[in-house]
Amino acid sequence: MKKGYKFLILLPAALLILFGYNGCKEDDDYDFSKIEPVIKVVTGAALPMQGRHYEFTATTRGGSTYAWESVLNAEVVTYPGAVGSWKTYIYFPDVISTDQDPEVISVTETTMGGIQSDPKTFQIDSVIPFTALPILGDTLVNAGFTSAFSANPSASDKIFSTYTWESTVGTITPDAAAPWKMSISFTNEDVGYTTISLIEQTSKGMIDTAELKVHILEYCALESGNEDLVGGWSGEDAYYDSEIVSSEADDKGVILKGVNAMFIFDFWGEEVTDEGDVKMTINEDGTVVIADQYLFTTLYDGASYEYWITKGKGRWNNCGEFPTLTFTYAVYNKTDDYTLPADYSSYFDGDVVFTANLVMDGGTPAVTKAYSEAMKLLTVKRPQIR
Repeated sequence: MKKGYKFLILLPAALLILFGYNGCKEDDDYDFSKIEPVIKVVTGAALPMQGRHYEFTATTRGGSTYAWESVLNAEVVTYPGAVGSWKTYIYFPDVISTDQDPEVISVTETTMGGIQSDPKTFQIDSVIPFTALPILGDTLVNAGFTSAFSANPSASDKIFSTYTWESTVGTITPDAAAPWKMSISFTNEDVGYTTISLIEQTSKGMIDTAELKVHILEYCALESGNEDLVGGWSGEDAYYDSEIVSSEADDKGVILKGVNAMFIFDFWGEEVTDEGDVKMTINEDGTVVIADQYLFTTLYDGASYEYWITKGKGRWNNCGEFPTLTFTYAVYNKTDDYTLPADYSSYFDGDVVFTANLVMDGGTPAVTKAYSEAMKLLTVKRPQIR
């Protein structure tokens, strides 16, 4: 019996060797010179910007080479560290409007057997004027701390552009490894407004400057830690005069009650039947963060709806007689899968987040957007827009 098992084990191995050998022999006889070249897809920028380089690629085949051409004035640039000519950069020197002749990029494949394909083309109907990359960062910062700002360049922009940062006040520290990023620190002497500038210059000499206006707030530390931010708050929340209560301070933050209460009841027309504890993280640098979490459950037309608070962030300020608190957030209906106010932004002047501007009881609330009579009238439309 043992000999029979050995035979069964050895037989598949023998067959594998036999067929494997024959397969290799067929590969050796294969004529690569008869491959027919076909470029199926060319990818690139459909709406490029003047003065920038864009990556273009063709579907690739081992052993083939690719030749790129431009019908008008675009320039083909060898891909840095290229692993094959199937990928290239195209530079667009001129603006092209839709009433002008389009730019056409073409690529031709030549196989290792010397057979050449028909050109595969990519048409570009317009090239927009050059502008510097926009600056990303907070427009409201605290003195006494470092704030980060950056642009978001493409892989080609990182290669072909240089970046220089400027500010009317503050101390800038550029990122040596990523010059499109920088950090800046402000002192209380800088309180007010500053303009941060990013000067971008391309390898072909095009220059433009992006600007961002930043409000620098005076910073005053909390004397008793997060306990200083416990109490009643009044002001505006989601377009309504509102009252919010903070409690249960620990070394991480406080609990909020009453967020969005007036909006969901009066405007959205739903009764809150259960309210969660909204945990707000308080950071030493004057920022606050509200992680995505359960907000409340409501009742509408006999049905229950679960809501979460999302995208919560803002700032506290302890300068002056009374602390202030400002934060933005969205409200997600987990039951019906929609987000307020973003999914109904046309009803809210295009707003995609709610804003709360609050002052601790005893101070005078700052109103940023009055609740209009027109919005009150929308309450009767609530069932129709749901």
